[in-house]
Amino acid sequence: QAHAFFPLFPLMIRTLAVSLVQIMPLCLLPPTFEAVLVFSSLLINYFSFVIALICLVTLSLCHTRESTKERSDELFIIGRIATIFCLNPATIFFCVSYSESVFAMYTLGGYCLYSLGYSYLAVLAWMAASYTRSNGCLVSVWLIIQGIASGLQKDRPVLNRLIITLWHLTMAALVT
Repeated sequence: QAHAFFPLFPLMIRTLAVSLVQIMPLCLLPPTFEAVLVFSSLLINYFSFVIALICLVTLSLCHTRESTKERSDELFIIGRIATIFCLNPATIFFCVSYSESVFAMYTLGGYCLYSLGYSYLAVLAWMAASYTRSNGCLVSVWLIIQGIASGLQKDRPVLNRLIITLWHLTMAALVT
């Protein structure tokens, strides 16, 4: 169990636990430092789950606006997406001391930032996802595919396509 997580999740837990012990009155905290660590991990996971849900809804808004004409259809689809995200059988991993919610927050946050045009911040979020779980490196495959796809678009000049492709490959290298 000590080697199950990449370094970012345990670092976040320890930093929050030490901060809570220093800031809050000890009568409000659990009696042992190990219990404060568990409490900290639960706080981080619940907060990360809410942020991941907000990122998923924002990402869904960005993509459904392009494909739906009616506002009610858009809200119905996004409501279903959020419900499935919150009520699936794997949600138990979001509610315990496990790195799933932090990983979902950084990964979905990266996709959300990328779709809003903030590719630099998206790379930072995906790098944090890679430092949280090893499968965060798979985002680089999506970035490579995006780079190749934008390089194959014929409506842009060749130099512009080359620069966009190289930028996506650089982002992929940074994420891994």
